[in-house]
Amino acid sequence: MPEAQQVEAIKDGSLWEYVKDIDLYRCPTGTRRKMLTYAGTNAVNGKEQTGTGKLGVFLKRTTDIQGSHALRIVFIDEGWVTSVSFAVHYVLEQWWDDPPVRHGDGITLSFADGHAEYHKWRGIDTIKIGRDRQRGHPGNHYSPTTDAGKMDLHYIQKGCWGGLGYEPTVWY
Repeated sequence: MPEAQQVEAIKDGSLWEYVKDIDLYRCPTGTRRKMLTYAGTNAVNGKEQTGTGKLGVFLKRTTDIQGSHALRIVFIDEGWVTSVSFAVHYVLEQWWDDPPVRHGDGITLSFADGHAEYHKWRGIDTIKIGRDRQRGHPGNHYSPTTDAGKMDLHYIQKGCWGGLGYEPTVWY
């Protein structure tokens, strides 16, 4: 889509009323010619992807958040954005979208309390799958193979959903 069309789509979005600086919608190191590089998570008012969630878990208002707002991920820096939100499974120990790795094998996240942070992946398998499939969104529902890879997945799942909808195979 041409840049001018992307800018118009951002201005038509619900956040434009609050954030009227087009440069804040993209990471400076994001994919060239992509005006929007941050994605909302599907758990926070996103579009449900089949099999990722559970009724009653999707948030529509900040008052719906149980527990700390500092732990709930709202936006994730993918470096590109598809037409839907960033998805990760709730009831399965699997990724839905692939883990973004473009920031030194880590990811930048923003949370419901307004803070942002960088999170470096621990699992070699997380980094490998993110590098191999970068920008693909193949929907292969990757299951981590190492304890560190499972901890990476659990971190994102807990941040997106506020917990895990299954019993994890790695205990901390």
